[in-house]
Amino acid sequence: MSLLLRLPVNAPDAAILAAVEIWIDDLSRQDYDAAFARTEHDSYYRWSPPLIRRVIEGYGLQEPHPNGEVYRVSPRADAPGLPYTRTVERMDLPPGHLAEVRYGLPLNGEWSDLTATFGVQLRPEHSVLVLWEIHVF
Repeated sequence: MSLLLRLPVNAPDAAILAAVEIWIDDLSRQDYDAAFARTEHDSYYRWSPPLIRRVIEGYGLQEPHPNGEVYRVSPRADAPGLPYTRTVERMDLPPGHLAEVRYGLPLNGEWSDLTATFGVQLRPEHSVLVLWEIHVF
């Protein structure tokens, strides 16, 4: 069974953000395999479940964070307030894309500026999230 998140071709912002939140919920359960399977991947970034984990644990770095803290995605409901970044952009996109999404991650119980960036790529019958980056803005 495929876990890939399929969105309508003309998905509204709310549906796109809800799909990203499913991905975040997988990460909060430390299910990096499921999170990886829910998105497509640009070969440039070479994402894998272990790489996603390392980048999150290192707060955007592939190696441990210099302060020694290990970061983990928290349940969204446990982080007070609102995400720093939660946007869907529909201008200046690569060909074949419906939108670009940026969503700050809840880490260790707080919203952070570690942000996941996705493309919403159009397919003939649906669109999919393509994980681009996980980095600090």
